[in-house]
Amino acid sequence: MKYLLLALVYVTPIIAHSQSKTSAGLAGTYNAALQTFGIGIRAQFSLNQKFYISPQMKYIPPIKDFHEVTMGINTHYYLIKPSTPLGNRYQHRNLIALYLIGGVHYNRWINYAPTINPKAKQNNILPEVGAGLELGRNYFKIFTEANHNTVWMEPSFEIGMQINLSKRSKPKCFFPL
Repeated sequence: MKYLLLALVYVTPIIAHSQSKTSAGLAGTYNAALQTFGIGIRAQFSLNQKFYISPQMKYIPPIKDFHEVTMGINTHYYLIKPSTPLGNRYQHRNLIALYLIGGVHYNRWINYAPTINPKAKQNNILPEVGAGLELGRNYFKIFTEANHNTVWMEPSFEIGMQINLSKRSKPKCFFPL
């Protein structure tokens, strides 16, 4: 776990610094198999026109029998993207984006207890696939995702919002050198 966390801590700022399209967001998550709700935070960084990476962290509080924390990284491949401005006009008025998801997550089951599933441990590495839909453009986007954990065969759903950080003006330096 600490190696995954260290990798996220060290790699994410390098990617964020080198990319022009950066966003951050909040999400609500629902695991359909376990019927649990949680919250999550994420960032998203552009690698090119079609590929983005999204480091994520999710927390599932102990409302039911499961208390979990999940950290990982997803790759988003955009099939449909919103229009980009060409001068003062938009090529299309498309506000919808559709993307495929593939990623890997570290899962820490905090209140672990042995179950009938032999794959479920206190510490787990979980591959994930899915699809997502975004609505919006420029500063604010709403998104929804359907994901599938390929180890435990659990579907989960997320809905949230993202704010584009790269479109804002740079902050003024309060301590000039």
